[in-house]
Amino acid sequence: VGHMYDTYYRGLSHTCAHPNIQALKRHITYDHEGNATNFRYGPDVPKEEITRVVAYAVAIFYCVAHSVLTHFENEDLSDNLQKLYQRYSVLARRDFPDIQ
Repeated sequence: VGHMYDTYYRGLSHTCAHPNIQALKRHITYDHEGNATNFRYGPDVPKEEITRVVAYAVAIFYCVAHSVLTHFENEDLSDNLQKLYQRYSVLARRDFPDIQ
């Protein structure tokens, strides 16, 4: 699970879930010269970013669920999960070819 955390969650959340100096950039607007001009607040996230985060969350859920079902040797649920993930993969590849 640690490698999934490092690969997906850390990169997706570094400006949101774990406040640091870099996270402040998300809340400041800059002029064309790079000078801070204003403070932004409230949700201001592009739809594409939300969609990508949800796509990564589904991929992570699949990995975790697959690991649990494999460990407990539940073939019926594993087969159903695999079918659902195949359906999801078709949709994900359409919008995000880099997400498998």
